[in-house]
Amino acid sequence: MAGLLDFAAAQADTETVLRRDPNRMDMHRLLVDILYNRRDGDGLIAEADKIADLKDDALAHVTRGYGLLFKAKLPEARGEFDAAIAAKPSVPAYIARAVTHEKTQLDEALKDFDAAFKLQPDAQQVYLARASAYLAAGKDDLAIKDIDVLLKKAPDDAHLIKMRSYALVHDHKYAQAIGEMDKLLDKTPHDSVLLNDRCWYRAMWGKELEAALSDCDQSIKEKSSAASLDSRGLVYLRLGRFGDAVADYTEALKARPSQSTSLYGRGLAKLRNGATEAGLVDLKAARAVDEKIDAQFADFGLQP
Repeated sequence: MAGLLDFAAAQADTETVLRRDPNRMDMHRLLVDILYNRRDGDGLIAEADKIADLKDDALAHVTRGYGLLFKAKLPEARGEFDAAIAAKPSVPAYIARAVTHEKTQLDEALKDFDAAFKLQPDAQQVYLARASAYLAAGKDDLAIKDIDVLLKKAPDDAHLIKMRSYALVHDHKYAQAIGEMDKLLDKTPHDSVLLNDRCWYRAMWGKELEAALSDCDQSIKEKSSAASLDSRGLVYLRLGRFGDAVADYTEALKARPSQSTSLYGRGLAKLRNGATEAGLVDLKAARAVDEKIDAQFADFGLQP
């Protein structure tokens, strides 16, 4: 909440300056950064019109493009980024357009990243964006290479370490991923989110389950959430404590009724506990939410 309040205050201060001097491009650029961080699509589109009036067409197109992207208008956003690059090729414009391609057309996204590197070799923001694109495309080994380039310059960066751990998990390198979590938890041992992440990694792995249970217990003690209850539910399921698994999954579903992993996990726990009909109902509900949920749990080695 504090971060949101900081952005709100920064936006108010910046807008005050611009009311006094609407031609200050440095303040317009700052406002664009603030609106971007707040994911304010309408605000970005409105700001783009003001920037266009000041004849910075490239920035106006990028700003409007992000506004449209946040409003889930992907083709229109891509058109704005195309126009920005035509007006003035820039690293932010190439990264922005790459983002619109990354999930369905990785090759096109990579062309934009290459173009951005030609403008600014070793640009850290391009490595970060490309790593995200590789992760979205399931190219975990390539994502790790880009993340490692960044970690050489910022070895203690928590975001990069966590990002690397996600890539390792996707690549089924659970022990290494847990090692990355260890680094972060050595510095912030009471972080409920990190504790839950480490619990979830071990739960997916199916090993070191008592350590996983300890992490989940601590995470829930620090701050209970649907995510941590879901993680502990999987640990209990692995340990054969089916009643405890059902109880945790049920609590998680009170907060997030459509959480597919909780529905599916509870279904498996009920089946293994002899409540066949109720278990099948939960499995059907999970599949209605996520058609790939069977494959996800099969990847864990768990099937009805």
